[in-house]
Amino acid sequence: MFDPNQIAIVRENWKAIRPKYAQFAEVFFYHLFDEFPELRFLFHASPYRQQRDFLKIMDRVAFENEERAIRGIFIANKRYAKIPVQLVHYQMLEGALIRSLKEAQLNTWTPELEHAWLGVYKEVVYELLSH
Repeated sequence: MFDPNQIAIVRENWKAIRPKYAQFAEVFFYHLFDEFPELRFLFHASPYRQQRDFLKIMDRVAFENEERAIRGIFIANKRYAKIPVQLVHYQMLEGALIRSLKEAQLNTWTPELEHAWLGVYKEVVYELLSH
């Protein structure tokens, strides 16, 4: 289950990022594929669609209840991934996500924000791998 305090922090933080979220998605995929080019095989949609779908997932996590968010992410993973996504892939995604979040908020990033994002992310991964 999402920790209520962590999800509240993530929700507020995502609201602050959201006005420039197209840039955020570009930065995320840049970091992801720059550091882990081998992950490109997981994404067969166009870059525009990848970014759009990534932002939908981020919105789900921030604004929907946990069950709906997990179900939506699980369905998206099944639809777009060419192979089953494994723990190692989520660990790679985690690093790119945190780097992108930090970059988007250089002046306001705190250890509390990082802890909240990591907590929510790890819960999402746990739920996805449990299905």
